[in-house]
Amino acid sequence: MLALKKAGFSVAAAGDSYNDLTMIQTAERGLLFHPPASILKSHKTIPAVYSYEGLLKGLTRNLEN
Repeated sequence: MLALKKAGFSVAAAGDSYNDLTMIQTAERGLLFHPPASILKSHKTIPAVYSYEGLLKGLTRNLEN
């Protein structure tokens, strides 16, 4: 992901577990997808979505920026 960012790409990421958090926090658009309550509780600033429609909208928002 860092190589893509260095090359000038905008990066979006989604995941549902602790091992995804670094990727989600590094991306310009990061989301939790159906995360367990423990992750939601400890990472309240990361948006969470619960549908594929929400996932698509969250990952593609503001692509022109």
